Amino acid sequence: MLIYSIMTESDHERQAMQARYFGFVADLAQLEARLAELDVQREETRLQLERIRRVVAELGPLCGYLDSNNLSIHGITDACRVVIRKAHPEYLSAKDIKEKLEQGGFDLSRYESPSASIYTILTRLEESKFAEKKTEGWNVLYRWRQPEHRPTRRQAKVIREEVAKKVQE
Repeated sequence: MLIYSIMTESDHERQAMQARYFGFVADLAQLEARLAELDVQREETRLQLERIRRVVAELGPLCGYLDSNNLSIHGITDACRVVIRKAHPEYLSAKDIKEKLEQGGFDLSRYESPSASIYTILTRLEESKFAEKKTEGWNVLYRWRQPEHRPTRRQAKVIREEVAKKVQE
């Protein structure tokens, strides 16, 4: 059984007076002010996270690290590298790489011909000895070849200085 309550204007006035009496209005004002502060902090934190993500995305490849969880922060070449490294020692076709890029959140819509871009990248990686190619019938497959390397101490120092500059920006 449903019971409906109809409140008159005087009932609303009485409730408003009781709310003021119990300090609810003051509490509400404090909570609204705190909410506004938190909204500002959230926006500042979002901007800091965005800036640090950009620095990490630029710094990672210099150090031989590539974030394999979020392909969307990479350019297409580094994203292809991540996919090939992650699949090592398996061979992948360009079609496989394209699918894994899409699954990893990489936006291929901005490329007029994503498959052609991927083929070009794979060819360059093979020419520079980062990937090796094998042919099975009509299929051309690629896999990561070179082990990851660490920068020298001098390179690391330069990288740290560049990062410090970027973080301060």
